[in-house]
Amino acid sequence: MSMLQRQRRSLWLFASLISSLLSPVSRADEPDWEQVRARLAGGVLRWGGDAEGGAPFQLRDPQDPGHVIGFEVELADALAETLAGRIGRPLAAEFVQYEWVSLPLGLDKGDFDVILSGYEITSESRRAVLFSRPYYIYAEQLVVRRDERHIATLDDCRGKLVGTMAGSEADRLLRQHGVEPVAFDGQVEPYLDLELGRLDAVLLDTPIVAYYAETNPHFKLAGGPIAEGAYGIAARKDDRQLVAAVNLGLGELMISGRLREIL
Repeated sequence: MSMLQRQRRSLWLFASLISSLLSPVSRADEPDWEQVRARLAGGVLRWGGDAEGGAPFQLRDPQDPGHVIGFEVELADALAETLAGRIGRPLAAEFVQYEWVSLPLGLDKGDFDVILSGYEITSESRRAVLFSRPYYIYAEQLVVRRDERHIATLDDCRGKLVGTMAGSEADRLLRQHGVEPVAFDGQVEPYLDLELGRLDAVLLDTPIVAYYAETNPHFKLAGGPIAEGAYGIAARKDDRQLVAAVNLGLGELMISGRLREIL
């Protein structure tokens, strides 16, 4: 088992602890199902994400580019299935493609109902959206080329070219450590530029590292995972009943073990 696999397992165990603490739903947290049923009267739960560079969260199927796959696709489908049982009518999860950096704008415009795209729960993002309970615990991981000998920590990155995703928690973390990041709109480009020698390092979330970096023989991990955080499903501030229903659905998926199977 690789270090990232061990980290992912340990993060799952931590998430399981969180879910065991959060799973019971009190009467105050129970959604008004009549309002939820009216909210989802169209039979569709639209969720925004970015499949153009969003692996492993969501990505275009190489065998069928018109089809989107990934663990958050499975999560959206499972959540819709769970909510359908609660509201007593069919409910389908429908993916809406949006650039990751523009997802809050799309949510605010009403182009979709929720954001489900490795969306980080932070104090800053909480000011703009209403989050569900966490469904995944991640950390940040620094990646360098295999022949790199001088970068092992964020402090070593000062004065270096370090890539990350614009507006991400990794972006903010680099700035906090006095590193001016090279910010990209997607998560593929930083690793491409690192391999080509245009960057000295890349800092991104552990699920992204596991997909793009750990499988690349030209890269290695610099130090261990740092700065744990959580992903949540984001909705508009006034969509409290929908978020309450999502929370209950996530709780059921956690308790049944289905969420663990998906992740």
